[in-house]
Amino acid sequence: MTDQCTTYSRGQLAISTGVKGETIRYYEKCGLLDLADAGDKTCEQVRQTTVARFKDVQDKVRGLRKMERTLKGLIGKCEANSSPDCPIIDALFI
Repeated sequence: MTDQCTTYSRGQLAISTGVKGETIRYYEKCGLLDLADAGDKTCEQVRQTTVARFKDVQDKVRGLRKMERTLKGLIGKCEANSSPDCPIIDALFI
């Protein structure tokens, strides 16, 4: 049995997997795509790399949720009227 390795461009990989090209670039940048053919790495090493990336994603999600709550609060304070006073702009200068 022969090993066949097909090489895809980012665009081809994105289309065939249904993942955006930006996501493919991110996976390349953080080394996850290299794990697929990392014959010299142990399963534990691959797992450690994956766990580290997972923690990075969790941190980013937490940050985005915090930003979401902050923006939602600012929107709730804004009456969207013609007054020159705007709580959103005021919050930016605090």
